[in-house]
Amino acid sequence: ARAAYVGQAASLAAAPPPPAVQVAAAPPPPHTPQDHPAVQRALANHPGEQAVTIGLSFAVSKDPAAEGEVFVDHIVPGGPGDLIGAIKVGDVVCEVGNVPETGSPPNMLEVYQQPILEWASIVKKGKAGSEVRFIFARHSEAKRFMVDVVRVLA
Repeated sequence: ARAAYVGQAASLAAAPPPPAVQVAAAPPPPHTPQDHPAVQRALANHPGEQAVTIGLSFAVSKDPAAEGEVFVDHIVPGGPGDLIGAIKVGDVVCEVGNVPETGSPPNMLEVYQQPILEWASIVKKGKAGSEVRFIFARHSEAKRFMVDVVRVLA
């Protein structure tokens, strides 16, 4: 099927078909969220629960000037964290909290320079459709900002 723009339909209809081109299939992604070892461990430790994701991964800074800072090291294209459009690789996690469905303010936990394992359960525990709130710092712009990220099934 050919796409035609308004005003080009007649010229496209008269054009000969393009030559056949073989396109190599894209390699499969290295893993899907459900296949990730951390997701598998979470499912094994909490039978009956569904694994959720926010489409972000984090790492601890090895830079001596930013020792212990936890930053966004990957954003899954098309994932919840990406769709917000505000989060960038390198953003530093300062606070995390669950957004209550009741509309009351979230109970935020200061996690700046805290080990990921001390606060990861806040991000991982929650049902699909619920939100986790982050306060990030972006050092390159000397700013802090808040985002709510929706959990989706992994």
